[in-house]
Amino acid sequence: MKEAFDNKVPVVFQTLKSYIPVDQRIVYHSGIVAFVDEILYKTLFDSQCGTFPKFIEENNFYVGISRKFSALSEAELSLRLF
Repeated sequence: MKEAFDNKVPVVFQTLKSYIPVDQRIVYHSGIVAFVDEILYKTLFDSQCGTFPKFIEENNFYVGISRKFSALSEAELSLRLF
């Protein structure tokens, strides 16, 4: 099972690049973390013809949303609270 996933990773990352710019995502603790502003969020999730939710579902990804913050240091503080 792990080998099948490992073979799929390059394709998934290539597709993800078409949705979320490289400079807005990182790999953290074996997960992908994306920093999405309001405009990109609306493009990904609120668009009538958006394919991102289908991409998430087809690849068995989970999506979570944090509270809004304006500085990266605020995100680090938020993580410590949990």
